Amino acid sequence: MNIRLTHIALTIALAASAAHVPVHAATTGGSAPAFDHDQVVHGEHLYADSCAKCHGEKLEGITAPALSGPAFAPAANSHLTIGGIYQYMSTNMPADRPGKMTDQEYADLMAFLLYTNGYDAGNAKLSADTAQSSTTPLNAGPRH
Repeated sequence: MNIRLTHIALTIALAASAAHVPVHAATTGGSAPAFDHDQVVHGEHLYADSCAKCHGEKLEGITAPALSGPAFAPAANSHLTIGGIYQYMSTNMPADRPGKMTDQEYADLMAFLLYTNGYDAGNAKLSADTAQSSTTPLNAGPRH
């Protein structure tokens, strides 16, 4: 792992621990929560408006960590959970106005992050409660 990826992974891990985000081994949590395509589309718009200026247009990270790829969501053995990421995001982001979105907007943004990290959209709508309570590790890769 190069130094930049190591720095990004460490930044996320430290931020998660500082925010008391649940950290679980990859063997816990079961399957990822379901979300639908409309949420992905809405989440993409929210991301462009509120997140891209720091996290990059393509989630590559600019002044804030990348939100896709192995530094954010490794292919296996992630120590960050979907619920942990949701909780951190909904409490601390966007950095210039933490908590400015509604619970459902944060859920739609989480659906976009899941989709861009390899999870498939389904027919069920992701709720804020479901996203927040998910103990599924955030592991990226080919479509799940």
